[in-house]
Amino acid sequence: FQTGTAALGFRRSGIKETRTLLWIAGPGLLGGWIGVRIAIVLPPEAFRQVFALLLVLAAVPAILQPHLFQAQKALERSETKRPPWLVMGLFFFVGMYSGFIQIGSGLWSLLVLLIIGGFSIHQANSLKVQLLCMTTSLATIVFLWHDQVILLIAVILSMANAFGAWMGVRLVRNREVRWIR
Repeated sequence: FQTGTAALGFRRSGIKETRTLLWIAGPGLLGGWIGVRIAIVLPPEAFRQVFALLLVLAAVPAILQPHLFQAQKALERSETKRPPWLVMGLFFFVGMYSGFIQIGSGLWSLLVLLIIGGFSIHQANSLKVQLLCMTTSLATIVFLWHDQVILLIAVILSMANAFGAWMGVRLVRNREVRWIR
């Protein structure tokens, strides 16, 4: 619910990246499908080991985040064209990561969209929440199908996250980039 609420908020405020979304959604969804399938078929001990490794990996974009906007500005000044296939390929891996673990996938998405894709912070956030809504919805459906969800806890957490997303979009959609950082 969180990413769906945020995506709707961005769309209502006029930040729509439909054309771009169409060319990066396919690789992201394919990666998400593979990630969730791996999560379901891994034996519990192997899952714990991979999960621990990916939690450490989730720290990478959090550590890089302060430098994200500086790198984006440098790329904007260079006017270097970045190939769309690179963004698509990276979104396959972001989708796979999101389907498997979800934690930190928003920051990985922003890294790809801001640094490699060259999008503005508002465009990148809009694309990020739309793509994560798709991959998370896909993962949720698969996990529900395989009876891997405790519904009461999931509904409570989803409602709280949706409220947070709604508030977050209301706070950032009309703010300057400096304020968002």
